[in-house]
Amino acid sequence: MHNHSRSFILFMMLFVLSVALEAESLLTAKREVANLGDIAFGKSATIEFVLQWSGDVPLYITNVQTACECVVADISKKEIEPGGEDTIKIEFDAQMLGVFQKEVDVYTTATADIPLRLYLQGRVVVKQDEDYDLFPIDMGNLRLSTAEIEFQPLRHGEVAETEIRIVNIGRTAITPYIMHLPSYLLADFSPEILPAGRTGRLLITFDSEQVVETGFLQTNIYLASNQGEKISEENKIRASTLVLPRETEFATGRIPKMSLSTDSLNIGVFGKRKKKTGLVTLTNTGSATLEIYSLQVLENSLELELSNKIIEQGEIATLKVTVYEHDINKNGNRFRVLLITNSPDEPYKIISVYVE
Repeated sequence: MHNHSRSFILFMMLFVLSVALEAESLLTAKREVANLGDIAFGKSATIEFVLQWSGDVPLYITNVQTACECVVADISKKEIEPGGEDTIKIEFDAQMLGVFQKEVDVYTTATADIPLRLYLQGRVVVKQDEDYDLFPIDMGNLRLSTAEIEFQPLRHGEVAETEIRIVNIGRTAITPYIMHLPSYLLADFSPEILPAGRTGRLLITFDSEQVVETGFLQTNIYLASNQGEKISEENKIRASTLVLPRETEFATGRIPKMSLSTDSLNIGVFGKRKKKTGLVTLTNTGSATLEIYSLQVLENSLELELSNKIIEQGEIATLKVTVYEHDINKNGNRFRVLLITNSPDEPYKIISVYVE
């Protein structure tokens, strides 16, 4: 064979390999190794892998091969759009005692012969010490009872606390810590070092004295189990509360009170219009001056216009709510508006806004 023929064949082999490697790099998993922890013999455990496809054409999952009959894969969909995701649910049936690691090979049109390999690992024991069903939030070797913290409404200056239960399903002790903790939140782990297979708690304290403005407050904090861990959707904990002003003192028997014409505003059919508008009337039915301290849209965006923030006894103010077409596309058809007032009996009210 001539040298140029051999060179051409070598070039084609390298070209095909480079194309395969490039395609493979466009298909990734949010995690490639899932730790199931201790599983009681004869029981089963389920875990999910999220596949991400960054190619510019649709990707098709052609086959999923598992290491044994004890591992069963369930694909939510076989086609992934460009920039899309797919979830593969894996069920492991614990039929043999001891430590295990099982492979799951995902074959796609990105690389026909080179699969994306995922791993399950854990240990099958005679009796499981902890009920992992009580810890549904999977964060690798740590599992949590919840990843959503919602404190009750607090007056400015008040302190509240809540607890998240955690379990270490890994094989070594973990010293967990919280990243991106704002000044008004405190985090305390008990115990500070969580042994393998043991449960603990994360106590979150909210100090509203550290908050400058009142209103709905929401933030994300991140749980880390080792140094150098990055923040991601997989280790996010969302914390929220409503901070109210300090209670105003009024003369005996004289307090303001806000009545709404509706707390559920249906603006109607959007149709081909660029925007839709609705009105809510606010009436001071109390016996002292009503003040609207804050007007806020929860979680998404609307245009709000209040005719007056100071409402005397028996007087009214009008709240104009405008929804734009792009708001519908981003946020669906339901919105919430928060009003914070100086009324001691009802310091806040929420108006639901709907567009058909």
